[in-house]
Amino acid sequence: DVAGSITAGGNSCDATPPPDSSCPPPTIGLNGFKAAPALIGPGMSTTLTWNVSNVTTCSISSDSTYTHSGTGQGSVTVNPTQTTIYTLSCRQGGAPPGTRSIRVTYDPLFVEK
Repeated sequence: DVAGSITAGGNSCDATPPPDSSCPPPTIGLNGFKAAPALIGPGMSTTLTWNVSNVTTCSISSDSTYTHSGTGQGSVTVNPTQTTIYTLSCRQGGAPPGTRSIRVTYDPLFVEK
């Protein structure tokens, strides 16, 4: 559990249970969650990078079995072997999570030049 409070849109959100449901969900901007490169081939990896302000925790899950938990910013390298959708979910206090999904395309014939 994360103790303390954060401010979102002028509202102070309690980050300790019981959650303060008056807090709005965090907004994850277009550049708040990225994959580079977004197209990979055999033996290649991609780096997922996120930067979301005014959140207490974030997690990443995929449509395969990948999961990762962290704070409002960071990066992680992944090695998918198929086209995969990754979803970043961030929370502030007890508000509903803000989410954004990105696709990493896996092409078995793609060769990095």
